[in-house]
Amino acid sequence: MGIYLNPGNEDFKRSINSNIYVDKTAMVVELKYDKTADSALDQIKRKKYTKVFKSYRGEILLVGINYNKETKKHECVIEKVKK
Repeated sequence: MGIYLNPGNEDFKRSINSNIYVDKTAMVVELKYDKTADSALDQIKRKKYTKVFKSYRGEILLVGINYNKETKKHECVIEKVKK
């Protein structure tokens, strides 16, 4: 299994996001603190973080993760990009 992690992108210096490649699957991960996992996915889409994959032919997953400081729990939402 080949794994490559790009912890951010020149276009998105102030955001906490990562592009992760695992074999033939790429993931765009957005982390939130005390918000919602859905808001993380919304940000990925709104700011077009997937544009770095425009020529990528493999599967692309969008991953939104939120940490709730009150409950001390994580919430995760995963969505497959439709091509």
